[in-house]
Amino acid sequence: MVEKVFENHLSDHHKTSLTEAKIIGEWKTYSLMSKIFYTPYQHGKYLGTSTNIRIDGVVQRAREVEYHFWETVD
Repeated sequence: MVEKVFENHLSDHHKTSLTEAKIIGEWKTYSLMSKIFYTPYQHGKYLGTSTNIRIDGVVQRAREVEYHFWETVD
């Protein structure tokens, strides 16, 4: 199942983006990203840590700090 993240822009238009993190050499879809493991947000399934993400297939600049990633669990 592929989870998508909704972004609120300045306009009323909502864009759906596919967000992925490279964890242990594999791109995994994530819903939540946080610098700290004990984030106050609902976690879901923990995926691991990474400094590499891509949005809609485009690799972003590598993060200087490792982030923690979760996917939404129904």
